[in-house]
Amino acid sequence: MCVIYACATEVPSEEELRRGALRNGHGAGIGWVDKEAKTVRWIKGLTNGTEVLACIKDNKIPLPMAIHFRTASVGGENPHLTHPFPLTDSCELDLTGECSNGVLFHNGHVGSWEDLLLRVVLATTDYMMPGGTWSDTRALAVLTNLKGTGILKFVCGTSRVAVLTPDGEEDNPWSYFYLYGNWDDAPDDQGWMQSCPTIWTARGGRCYIADDDEDAGDVKVLGPGDATTPTTTASPRIATAIQAATNIWTVEELNTLLTELEKELADARSSAGL
Repeated sequence: MCVIYACATEVPSEEELRRGALRNGHGAGIGWVDKEAKTVRWIKGLTNGTEVLACIKDNKIPLPMAIHFRTASVGGENPHLTHPFPLTDSCELDLTGECSNGVLFHNGHVGSWEDLLLRVVLATTDYMMPGGTWSDTRALAVLTNLKGTGILKFVCGTSRVAVLTPDGEEDNPWSYFYLYGNWDDAPDDQGWMQSCPTIWTARGGRCYIADDDEDAGDVKVLGPGDATTPTTTASPRIATAIQAATNIWTVEELNTLLTELEKELADARSSAGL
C-alpha cells in the first residue's frame, strides 16, 4: 500500500514512523527542500523508521520534507525503487541526489502503466527512454516530468501522490508540496499529513480500523479506499480478533481471525437457512 508523510512544519512521532515502517516494510526514502540551492535533495534505500529518524538527525535534514515507506509491488523489493523519484528525463535510480524540478512520492498503483508510458514517450519528440529497473511510480515520475502535475488526475485513479518542489513561498511551508488524491485528514494545528492511516489492516478489500476506545465493538469496517466513512460495524466476534490491528499480526492471530470469520459465515448461512 505504501504511506507518504508530507511534513511542512513538524515530523511525525517516532511511534507513527514505526507504524508506517511496519505496515510498509520494503524500504524508505526522504526528500527535502534545500532553499539556498533551490533544489530538492533525497536519500532513499533506508530500511526502517529508526534508520529514517537517524538519517534526519545525522544529516540535519530541514523542513519541509517528505518521508515514504514502500510496500513492493511492481519491480519487487529493490532499494533503487524506493521513493522518491526525481522529475527528470532519465528519472535516475540513484539512492542519493538532487533535482531542481522536484521529486515524486506515490501511494497506490497505476494500472496499465507500461502502455501509458509507451504512448506518451512515442508521442514526445526527441525523448530517449531511460534504461534500468522500472516500477509504476518511476513511470509516473517520467510522465509528470514530461506533461506536468495535471496529468495525475487522468492516470492515478485512487492513488495519492506528493510532489515536493523547491518553488514554494518562505512564509507558507505547504506551498512546497503538490498533493494529489484523498489524503488522510489531519488536525489544523498538525504540521504534517499522511497519505493514508497506518492504524489499520487490509483484508478482503476492506480496512479494519481500531478506535482509541478499547471497546472491541467500536472497531469499524471501511470500504476500499475510504479513510473516513464507516460502511458498517464489525461484529464483536470479528472485532475482538481485529483489535490488535495496530500491530503486525502473528500466524496464530491470523489463524484465530480465519476461525472467527469461518464461524461468522457459518452462523450467517444458518440464519439464512442455507
